[in-house]
Amino acid sequence: MMSRDRHSLYQGLAVTVRWNELEALAPSGRLFVASYSVAAKDGVQGPWHDLPNLFHSFSTAAGYALSQARLSIDASANPG
Repeated sequence: MMSRDRHSLYQGLAVTVRWNELEALAPSGRLFVASYSVAAKDGVQGPWHDLPNLFHSFSTAAGYALSQARLSIDASANPG
């Protein structure tokens, strides 16, 4: 399984999204899974959050992972 990472900043926090292409091809073509990690304010990388969704392109997988990371950051900044 090949994986790729994309790094960005959101609200001052380092976000890493990762997508992996599944080795088994689906009848409809390639499939990807995604995950994200958000670094703490001190720069220490946080845990990986694996997403249960399957995607037909790496760009969709990466975009969805980034949106989930941003939602997580927003929720942490504005609890309840």
